[in-house]
Amino acid sequence: MKKTTIMGLINKTIGKNQMLIYINNPPLDVKDLIGITFYKEEQIAFRATWILANIY
Repeated sequence: MKKTTIMGLINKTIGKNQMLIYINNPPLDVKDLIGITFYKEEQIAFRATWILANIY
């Protein structure tokens, strides 16, 4: 999954079940997700961090 696609998905509030679907179909690129954790919009960066915390 590409960085722009990931950002589009986490731009809105998602639940844990939705998150699990998103990260598995197609597989999430962790490098891109880590990059998003440094994004200038705090809400998007927080959601990326939240997803990382729930993956690992």
